[in-house]
Amino acid sequence: MKKNLRFFNPSILPESRNGDMPTLILVVGIFLVCGLTVFSLIISLGSFEKSFGVLENMVAVNSMADQIRFYENVGLDPTSFLDITKENNAYNITSKKTEKEKIVFYIEYIIPANTPAPK
Repeated sequence: MKKNLRFFNPSILPESRNGDMPTLILVVGIFLVCGLTVFSLIISLGSFEKSFGVLENMVAVNSMADQIRFYENVGLDPTSFLDITKENNAYNITSKKTEKEKIVFYIEYIIPANTPAPK
């Protein structure tokens, strides 16, 4: 009768504790691994934002190259609309990123004049 009572009425402190220590170690280990993962993601987020800025500059330069081709196809002078220079029958696009008065990233892209847009 005592067996059935223990089966239907579990107590907070059971008599047998054979699996408590390995279970505790497993749970604490899982929390530590998850915590370290979240911590490393938070730390790496700052370096990801810095590298994403470089990609942003490259996209802006590529967009400006498409604008040059558009203005040429329409018959307008791209130098009057965009912040670019024209030397030796080629357009010169520059973009740079600075931090604390130091150049972190610099792009110089030269597009020959009257080039068709890629298909």
